[in-house]
Amino acid sequence: MTSEVVIGDTLRRVELQRDPSATGGFLARVDGREFRFSAVKAGRNVLSIIMDGRSYQVLREAQGAEGDTNIVISGVRYPVEVRDPRALLARRARSRHGDGPRKLLSPMPGRVVRVLAEVGAQLAAGTGIIVIEAMKMQNELKSPKDGVLAKVAVTPGMAVNAGDVLAVVE
Repeated sequence: MTSEVVIGDTLRRVELQRDPSATGGFLARVDGREFRFSAVKAGRNVLSIIMDGRSYQVLREAQGAEGDTNIVISGVRYPVEVRDPRALLARRARSRHGDGPRKLLSPMPGRVVRVLAEVGAQLAAGTGIIVIEAMKMQNELKSPKDGVLAKVAVTPGMAVNAGDVLAVVE
């Protein structure tokens, strides 16, 4: 899964996956550049990382409620906030109150497979509106509340990014 990571004041797009060709190996894509490294847990909140023949000790300091934390590498502290698309959207949904219009946002990058409801349709909370496909898995996105489907901003076959507005329910 791709996440947005803010390091200091710099926003990075990071995709991390295991590298089966190496024990403890990982492949990271940071803003499109690939990095291979191995990592092992060296203690509570400490990782030992080897990348390009160099060894690094990475200490993770306490994590806040919003997902922000500090990491310390070679004595230098970096504020880091990981913005996981699904967690970010869930947090946004929990924090919204009131009866106003609600936007249905894409939880991940993908492709629209089907639009299940038409503009003007009366929807119950949890009714499927749009199906998107990401990494060969289809996800049905549902109405966040009872209401009327006021807008559908996508069509089948359209590519979407995490956080894109797909529909609006009033």
